[in-house]
Amino acid sequence: MIEQLVIEGVADMLGRDAGEVCRDDHLAEDLGVDELDLLNIVCEIETRAGIELPSTAESAMTVADLIAAAAREVESGQPTTLPLAPRGEGEEPPRRRRGGRGRRRKTPAELAQ
Repeated sequence: MIEQLVIEGVADMLGRDAGEVCRDDHLAEDLGVDELDLLNIVCEIETRAGIELPSTAESAMTVADLIAAAAREVESGQPTTLPLAPRGEGEEPPRRRRGGRGRRRKTPAELAQ
């Protein structure tokens, strides 16, 4: 189950069919995964499996490495993610603040003065 979940997550994040991804594939060499892709893949696996992978998963070299990391977390039986707070119907997620501490960034024209 975990193997299929990981393979489907990798395939979906790369826009491929699950049949095109196998456990022996090297992420960078065979699938063309870069660091950002890998981070997104790890997040996708965490979301699908309801687990939190260790930071070592972000240095995985093969699909099998990701499968092993996910399997270890599932087998540990420890709840590693917080449940999502329920939202009311039609309610939007909270917006992130930009710029920090209420300050806005100066435009290039303002900086030149």
